[in-house]
Amino acid sequence: MKKLVLVLGLLVAVGAGCVSLGKLGEQKVVEGKWLLAFDLPSSWMMTVPYQSPSTKAVVPSDEVERNDNEIYLQSTTKAIVLGGIAPDASVSPDSYTNLSGNLLIKVSQLDPRRVIPSEAEDMGDGFSKVKLCEDGGDCETGGRYNYDYYLKTDTTNYKFVVYGDDINQAEQIITSAEVVTAAVTDTE
Repeated sequence: MKKLVLVLGLLVAVGAGCVSLGKLGEQKVVEGKWLLAFDLPSSWMMTVPYQSPSTKAVVPSDEVERNDNEIYLQSTTKAIVLGGIAPDASVSPDSYTNLSGNLLIKVSQLDPRRVIPSEAEDMGDGFSKVKLCEDGGDCETGGRYNYDYYLKTDTTNYKFVVYGDDINQAEQIITSAEVVTAAVTDTE
C-alpha cells in the first residue's frame, strides 16, 4: 500500500510539474535581425543609423545586424531630417522628409554599466519612462519627445528616444519589443 501511495504521489507531483514546466519552461521563439523585434506597421522600417542629408541624398538601409548597438525605427523609407534644417538645394526634396506626420525612434543597447534612472516610471513588463523636461522645454529640440523610454531585460537594458508627435503610436511600438531568440539574416 505504501508503494501504491508513493507511486500515485510521484505521478501527481510529476504531472503537476510537467504542467507548470510546460508553461514556464517553454521559450517563445522570437525571430529578428537585431537584438529586439518589434510589431511594426507595414509602412515602417528598421534601419541602421544615418546622418541627416546635407549635401547629398541619404537612403536609409535596412541592413541591420545583431552586433549593431543602435537602430532606428521609422514611419517612412525616406531619410528623416531632424531639427527642421533642410539639406542643400542640390539634394532632391523627394529623397527626404521631415518629422511632420512621421515618427523616428532611436533604439540603443545600453552599456552594462549604465543603469536605468531611479526616477523612471514603471510601465510594466520591464518598460519604464523618464520625463526629461516639461512640455515645450529645451529637451524637445529638433522634434524630440520629452520622455525617454527604457526596457530592462535579463541580459541587457535598452533606451528609446522618440522624435515626432504621435506618442501613442510610438509607445505602442516601443512596448511591442521582444528579445530575439532566433536570429534571421537576409540570406535565409
